[in-house]
Amino acid sequence: MQKVFLDTNIIIDFIADREPFSSDAANIFQLAIDNKIQLYATDLSFVNVVYILRKKIGMEKAYQFLILLRSIVNITSIGEKAIDAAIKLHAKDFEDAVQYMAAKKMTADILLTRNKKDFPYNDVPVMLPIEFLDSHHQ
Repeated sequence: MQKVFLDTNIIIDFIADREPFSSDAANIFQLAIDNKIQLYATDLSFVNVVYILRKKIGMEKAYQFLILLRSIVNITSIGEKAIDAAIKLHAKDFEDAVQYMAAKKMTADILLTRNKKDFPYNDVPVMLPIEFLDSHHQ
């Protein structure tokens, strides 16, 4: 089964219902619910999602979403090797470099993000959600 790594923005699109991106994110989550793909995200993404959304949706609703996410998304730890590798990249966006190295470490088949330009690396294919959905339905 295809291992799909989610950048934090995809998770936030889904939870916060951010238009026009939320429907693609929901379709990706549905593929996982239907056991067609396996979703992964870092432990840091879970923390960042709550940090970003807690003021918008409140902590009680945030916990409800965390329970839902954990039923669908596998957690991969970042770890010191991914951090060290991200530091060596000297990337403009360190958090994206960390996410990429975590995806590489867990041997993801694809990394999904809305910011492909922030992932100029080539060990793990990087796709937009719509590109992934289009390729998955062919």
